[in-house]
Amino acid sequence: MKKTVLLTFVCFTATCIKLFAQDTIYINYYENKPCIYTESGKVKGIEMDIISRYIKWYNQNNKTDLVVKYTKFEQFDKFYEAVKSGNKKTIGLGTVSINEKRKQELSFSEPYLKNVLVFVTSDKKVYPDYIKTYSLKNAVVVSGSNQMEYLNKINVKKLDVTETNSQKEALEVISQSAENYGYVDIISYWDFVKSNPYKFIKTVKELSVTDDSFGLIAPKNSVYMDSFNEFMQYGFGFTSTKTYHAILEKYLGEEVIKAVEIE
Repeated sequence: MKKTVLLTFVCFTATCIKLFAQDTIYINYYENKPCIYTESGKVKGIEMDIISRYIKWYNQNNKTDLVVKYTKFEQFDKFYEAVKSGNKKTIGLGTVSINEKRKQELSFSEPYLKNVLVFVTSDKKVYPDYIKTYSLKNAVVVSGSNQMEYLNKINVKKLDVTETNSQKEALEVISQSAENYGYVDIISYWDFVKSNPYKFIKTVKELSVTDDSFGLIAPKNSVYMDSFNEFMQYGFGFTSTKTYHAILEKYLGEEVIKAVEIE
């Protein structure tokens, strides 16, 4: 009788281990508030809330208990390279714009957010035609980003370039002198203006870029990207759910949501 009970217990334990097998997901992240940032020792933001929903969905569907390991990066280019060369269980959160060049190097998720790149200046007299004939005194770009490419497209002639580690830092530099200009994501601009109500900085709406979108990234041999895209596409799509809209409302103002939500 004791042997039977012991055997039953062993089988039950083995079944539980099988049902809730542990695995690991490595999340590299580059801070860009409000999409991904650290506050009081906790990683927060739009991307974090979405990946957390995915992990819950993945665990339920695969009877797994994913262990999440975070690595924070201060510079976009180092974050990008670390994901590209990372192991197959790596996912990158860092408001990465989807483009053909990057698709050759990385696996991208389905877009989770549209992006509007806004041309930003603290020069009160700047307008579109003036920009196109003006010799840009100082272009301010995030190191490793594609922001200078967009400046080149509007025929801005740069004399100097200031590279920064973040869009927040870029906006700070632009706000300090009318000679500084640049492109930044509209959500970064919105967050900066909200946090710095007494600093004059404006956008030139006619120069906005609206054909951009964000996706999560992973190495080409990723074991999670296919299932993440399945999560995003399930039913009518994650971006059509109340949960998705609640996440955006949690971090963004209504005026920005209208510009960036996936419809």
